[in-house]
Order: sequence, then C-alpha cells, then structure tokens
Amino acid sequence: MGNTTDFDHDTTVADATVAPLGDRRLGEILIANNCVLAADVDDALALQQQRGGLLGELLISQKSISSSHLLEALGEQLGLRVLTNIDEDSIPDDLVQRIPINFAKQYGLLPLGLRDDGTVAVACADPLQIAALDDLAILIDAPVAPVLATRDRIKSSINVVYDRGTAHAAAAMEEFSGEELDAFAHDIEEAVDLLDAEDEAPIIRLVNSLVSQAVKEHASDIHVEPGERDLSVRF
Repeated sequence: MGNTTDFDHDTTVADATVAPLGDRRLGEILIANNCVLAADVDDALALQQQRGGLLGELLISQKSISSSHLLEALGEQLGLRVLTNIDEDSIPDDLVQRIPINFAKQYGLLPLGLRDDGTVAVACADPLQIAALDDLAILIDAPVAPVLATRDRIKSSINVVYDRGTAHAAAAMEEFSGEELDAFAHDIEEAVDLLDAEDEAPIIRLVNSLVSQAVKEHASDIHVEPGERDLSVRF
C-alpha cells in the first residue's frame, strides 16, 4: 500500500473511525453557527416528514445552506476534520489502483494515504454511508479513517489521480511495441503450456505486451479467444 504518510492539519483527522453521533442535532449546529435560520430548518424538517431524505440535503436543495456549511456542521457533530484542499501528488498510485474508478465516483470516496496507526485516511462527502466505507476497507485491506470534503472537490481529485495513473501506465509500457507480440509467439515452444511453465517470464512478457498494445490503441477492452492450436486477441 506504500509508505506511511504524515498528513498536515488540512488532510487528516484525529479519529480512526467515524465517531458516534453527538448529542447535538445537525439543525441545532447549523443554527448555532449562523448558517441557517431556525424557520428554514423547521421547513426542511416538515418536508422530511412528508417525503423522507436527509436534513442536510434538503436544506441544500432549498438553497438554505451550502455544501461547505453542511460539511462543517457534520465535522463538528461527528468529530471529523473538514479538508480545505486535497494534495493529489501525495496520494500513492498503488493505493488508488485497488479501487475501481466507478466505485470511487459513485460514492465520492478517495483514499489519501496510509497513516502511522495503520488506517487509511479517506476523503468522503458522506461519512454516514457506512456500507460503502466498509466495502472500501475490504478493497484496500485496511481500516479507513474518513475525513470530509465536498463532493465536487473529491470528484475533481479523483479525475486528477486516475488520469495520472493512466499516464504512468502508458509511460511504463512505452518500451514495448506492437510487433513484440508476434516476436514473442516465436519464442515459445509449441509444446509448452504457459500455465505449466516454471519460468514466469513468458507470462509476464505476454501480459505486458498485451496491455502495452491496448494502451497505445486506447482500447477499452482486451478480448482473448483461445483456439485449438492458436490464440486470437482483439482490442
């Protein structure tokens, strides 16, 4: 998962897990912080009784508060830090590669790095989506420590980090050429099964060549079609 990272005060939290809900309600905190009028909270609560939903999201939809106001109130209620900035350069590539980009975007989750206590700091817009945080912990094989950021900020950072990973992969494969697949085929004895071979080098070379060609052709999929005496690959 990479080396441990020392986060500054803008990119970490003191608690390793989501804190239990405090005694103060979210609406009370927003009112105390002069973010919203009590009448607006009452209107949102009445609407919540009618059609359900989260109070914070209802207040945002009514333009009574901003997403930043909501995050600050949630941070105060749950004891979590709110990020004002995300340093994409400090996020390890090997950590991000464990998480499908569709999952990251769907739930607004972005791992920031491994902490000294063995947890992984994760930027999230909704710290109460416990199931998604649990799934993320399974994907990265480590407990997570959520920190708060706006969904737009997280989405922007996700695009930067995953685009960077694609660029790194393309650079790493630059040494391979499309003709290497044909040359590689002549290097393998016909009677040798790659799965039975003790030497892993042929398998590694084959996979590297396939991925290299796919990157260069901007392919979205690699289709491998085995035949009785040959193998077809479609990008």
